[in-house]
Amino acid sequence: MKQTGKKAVILMTAAAMAAASLTGCGSVSPDKVVATVDDTDIPMGVVNFYIRYQQGVYETNYAQMMGGIDTMWSTEDSDGVDYEESMKNTSLELLEQMTILEDHMEDYDVSLSDEEKANITETAKSFVEANEEEALEVVSGDQASVERLLTLMTIQKKVYDEVIATADTNVSDEEAKQGKMEYVLFSFQKTDDDGNTVTLSDEEKEELKKTAEEFAKGAKKADDFYDYAKEEELNPGEVAFDEESTAPTEDVVKALLEAGVGGTTDVIEASNGYYVARYVTDFDEEATENEKETIISQRQQDKFSEVYNEWKEEAKITENKKLLKRIDFEKQGVTVKTAEETEE
Repeated sequence: MKQTGKKAVILMTAAAMAAASLTGCGSVSPDKVVATVDDTDIPMGVVNFYIRYQQGVYETNYAQMMGGIDTMWSTEDSDGVDYEESMKNTSLELLEQMTILEDHMEDYDVSLSDEEKANITETAKSFVEANEEEALEVVSGDQASVERLLTLMTIQKKVYDEVIATADTNVSDEEAKQGKMEYVLFSFQKTDDDGNTVTLSDEEKEELKKTAEEFAKGAKKADDFYDYAKEEELNPGEVAFDEESTAPTEDVVKALLEAGVGGTTDVIEASNGYYVARYVTDFDEEATENEKETIISQRQQDKFSEVYNEWKEEAKITENKKLLKRIDFEKQGVTVKTAEETEE
């Protein structure tokens, strides 16, 4: 992917932007309308700025993990859509969501204070002043586009917080109750002399099963399962669970529930090895508190989805996705740098 030495400075959060730097080349027509939500247009300038920033973050931080810039955007998902198209479509959907939330901000008495508006204006101004004109053209980094995106993102966060605040956050210990198990896995895999991971032969699995059975006999007599496993030079693990858990396996969970608190299972065969486990307690306080947070978080997300989906159904959305093709990741690379990197 060809990149030039042109630079811009960008670092964006949900409510603000500060110094970093971005390099790239190319431009689009910022005033063309990519989508309209009811009576509100989403111009190309805002769309390009948002997408280019997302592109820069991924190319800077994740390209090597995804096979390099030359291949990451052409990689297709399970539906046959490449990552470039997927990112552009997702970014547009998020901008449409922001616009819908803006339309309903008064429903939850959300507004922007004079201080917030001033901060947004000043942040956008600082961004423009910190970058070269050519680089600003690349990312549609004009004052109006940057300020509009920051406004939308700030409103999005504020409305989201107000909506999820209406979710039920009362979760009882009984509803979130988590037990704890300790277990040992006798794995069907080993490392050979060349350092490769290989699967045991059938004969080796039979010998391993005998070892697991001997351990199970001793573990049932031991006061402390974990310490006993350590004494046997094994690597015990522990995990919170309830009746709906599937880890480490459904059969292990089922056997423990049948054995009851304090009970130790016989050897249980799984696809990855043999398990022996003990039901340590039916109420792990820390795990139960964590489960409460998980339940609350899910309720909040469900509440937001419920409210937003109703708003989206009511909204009239029109799109001109052909314009997204003007934003070409292959022809235009983007790199985000920190302020410290630009000073080196």
